[in-house]
This record gives sequence, C-alpha cells and structure tokens, in this order.
Amino acid sequence: MLTTAQLASQTTYTALSSFFERAGYYGMRSILLLYLVSNFNNMEKEDVTLLYSIFIAAYVLARPIGGLITDLLTGVKLSAIIGLSTMSLGSFALAFGNLITPFPGMILFIIGSALFVPANFTHMLRIYSDRESKTDGALSIQYALINLGSLIGPLITALIIDFDNFRPGFICSGIFLLCGLAFTILYKEQPIESQPKRKPIFTNRMRTLALIGIIVGIIVYWFAYTATTSHFQFALRPPQFGYWGEILPIITLIILASIFSVLWFFFDISSTWKWTYGILITGLAILICIFFVTNYRPSILLSLLITILLSLGELLVAAYWYSLVKRFANPKFLCTIIGCTLGISSYLAAFFSDLFQEKIHNGFLGSFLGWAGLVLVGIVSLILSLIYKKQDTLADHEDSSLADNSLLDQ
Repeated sequence: MLTTAQLASQTTYTALSSFFERAGYYGMRSILLLYLVSNFNNMEKEDVTLLYSIFIAAYVLARPIGGLITDLLTGVKLSAIIGLSTMSLGSFALAFGNLITPFPGMILFIIGSALFVPANFTHMLRIYSDRESKTDGALSIQYALINLGSLIGPLITALIIDFDNFRPGFICSGIFLLCGLAFTILYKEQPIESQPKRKPIFTNRMRTLALIGIIVGIIVYWFAYTATTSHFQFALRPPQFGYWGEILPIITLIILASIFSVLWFFFDISSTWKWTYGILITGLAILICIFFVTNYRPSILLSLLITILLSLGELLVAAYWYSLVKRFANPKFLCTIIGCTLGISSYLAAFFSDLFQEKIHNGFLGSFLGWAGLVLVGIVSLILSLIYKKQDTLADHEDSSLADNSLLDQ
C-alpha cells in the first residue's frame, strides 16, 4: 500500500506522462497531413488523405493488442516506458523523412501508443486500489492534463514550423515524448489484486454483461458527442470570440476537470451515478441543440451553456468510466479491457459520425439518433445504478454481520 506522499507523487507522474504524451502526439498529428501532402508529390491528395485516415484508425485499433501484451508479458511500467520510447523514435524518424520514408515513423507511433495509453490508465487505477473513493479525483487531474497537452502541443508546434520545413515540429514532438518518458521511469508498479476485499456483489456473468454494457454505452456516448459537435460546431465556437472560440470547449473542460479533481476528494459519489449523470447531461445539451440551434444562430449565452453542459457530461462519462471498468473487470486483464474499450469506442464512434456527416450528408439525423441512444443508455444506467446501490447495501450488511459473528466466536 502506498503512503499518502507516494500516492501524490505517483498521481503526478502518471498525469504528467499523459500530458506530455498528448502534447507530443497532437503536435505531430497537427502537421502530419501537411507533411505527407508536401512530401508525396507522386500521390494524389485523396490517396494521401486515405493514408492519413488509415494511420488514425490503426492508431486506435492497435490498443487492444497493446493492452494484451501489457497484461501477459511486460507489465504496466515496462509497457509505458517502451511505448513512449517508441513514439519518440517515431517523431525523430519523421523529422528526418528526407532520408527515410515516413512509414517507419508512423508505424512506431502506432506501436508506441498501443503500449502506452492502456498501461498509463491502468497504472492510475492500480495505485488507487486501496483508496477507490479517491480514484475519480485523480482521474480528473489526469483528464485535465490530457486536454491541456492536446491544446499546448499543436500551439507550440505551429509556432516553430514553416511550410518548407516540418523538421522542428517533429523534433519538438519527440522532446515532449521524452519528457513523458522521464516520468514513466518513476512509476512504482503495483501488484495485481488477486482476491476481492469484500464479498462480490454480482456474479461473473453479470460482471461480463456490465462490461459489455459499458463498452456499448461509451460507443453511443462518443457517437452522440462527435455527431453533435460536428453538426452544431458553429454554436459551440461563436465567431464573436474569434480564435478563443475554437479552443473554448477545451478550456471549459480543463477548468471543470480542475474543479472536480478537488471536489471528489471531499465528496464520495459512486462512479455509476457520475456515469448516469454524465449521460443525461450530455443528452440535455444535445436536446438544446436540436430544438434551439437547428434553425438559427444561438446567442453567446446559449453557446456557453451548451459548451458547459457538453464539457461537464464529457468529464463525468469519458474520465470516470475507467473506475467502472476496474470495478467489473478481471484484474489480471484490466489493461486489455481498457485497450479494447478505448480502441473500439473511438473507431466506431468516428466511423458512424463520419457516415452521417460525410456520406449521408445529414448531421442532424446523426445528432438525433445519438440523442435517442443516449436517452436509452441513460435510462438503463439509472435503473442499474439503483440496483447496484441496493446490492451494495445488502453486501455491506452481510459483511458487517459476518464481522460481528467472527467477533462473537472469538
């Protein structure tokens, strides 16, 4: 068991490694397409765009494999170290694309991310295995730094490149990743929990169904969120704010995550209820878009309200579902399950959102179907939250009764 000081330091190392990894990845990604277009003169622009799309798809779909390798072979700390080392090598390979083709650099990024991302979240969950009520506060800190990294990386990269020389941008990305690597070396890997500390609430079959439900719920959530933000982007990025309107959603999310990182250390609310509230709040934000934004440009106040609701819903769902997965997953395969959920949900949500936006050309229909799916998921989550609360209360009574009887026997 970690002491309070060790827990604080491990939380800091894990969150900062996430920050630098996101800064490095999004810094690289912000210039990759332009780099490919300028360096593949013998390819049509459509073919380059297809290559870029394949890279993004492989980047997220490789995560289940990386999670499985972590669980079976390397362990969390070694996977995180290898992952960020490989990604940094990928950045430096792209920086010298005039000597070698960009493909090795892109492949190294795919392999490195597959190993690092699931391992990083798993490490955060395991260091809080003895203080589960504080897990969501730590995840809030991590989520705030993840979004801050995704904002800072492209900004710094854009400042140091020109369209004739992308090398400084890729080198900057590699330096970010090496900074993250320095923090992963300081990870103190925790043992896998082999036995539950209390009587299990659900059977193995119910736990499996719960995990499937979480994965489906995450897919529905990200599809609804992506479809809505794509179709109603003019409402979420008020032109009156200029450049600040572009980054307003990220800034709002960072502020909310910072507030909740403190709040959850004082108030103990179950992750199942946070998930349910997040689903319902996101559904409310989408409903406001459907009714009040479809036919006219909203006011600044309405845009701010929608942005805050979507950011709050994202925080409650996207940051805290890891706690739910840990509760129901087999501890020996936690990294694999996180990798599967991250990879499958990201890919399918983007696929269906693009289907409605680009192929069917009906973003409104995608937003409406996403809202309907969220309502259904929210109702089911509400019912299951009530059932879980009841079962949890019964388990507490049984545990206390067993403890009392053991004292009497003594």
